[in-house]
Amino acid sequence: GESATYAFSIHVLPSEAPLQPVDGITLHSALSDYPSYFSLQTLQPVMKADSGSLYFRDVAPKDSLDELSYSWTSTKVYFSRSESFDYAKATASMVRNTYQSCTRDKTIQDLKEDDVLLFGTATEAMGVLKILVIEDNEGRNNDRYIFSIKALRKQ
Repeated sequence: GESATYAFSIHVLPSEAPLQPVDGITLHSALSDYPSYFSLQTLQPVMKADSGSLYFRDVAPKDSLDELSYSWTSTKVYFSRSESFDYAKATASMVRNTYQSCTRDKTIQDLKEDDVLLFGTATEAMGVLKILVIEDNEGRNNDRYIFSIKALRKQ
């Protein structure tokens, strides 16, 4: 004649949480006296990267001493521009799936504010970034790109 009451709490978790951004990264012009390389190991701008590290850098324009190139390059990292990728809601699987289905190159040109770039190795996605501001000021020391990045964690 005894009775018992049971209560269950059901928590529905999203299938995959959005990636967390690192905001406000500044990458300077290759012609400036400031960091123009970006290390993907530390997620920090650096003055120069060693040849074994994963990095990308600003391209020094050949025909100008004062202007930005609006181009990035790397020896090991590939880029792809995506106009339809939702940076704000980016998840690891979204980055991986989009990266696998797009055309990639080691140099990306004609960078613009609000560009969303996926990046990775020849076979594996590493993350996505969004260019927030491009400043091409008079002279070369204050020319810079400001961006936000969402990197994938190694599994």
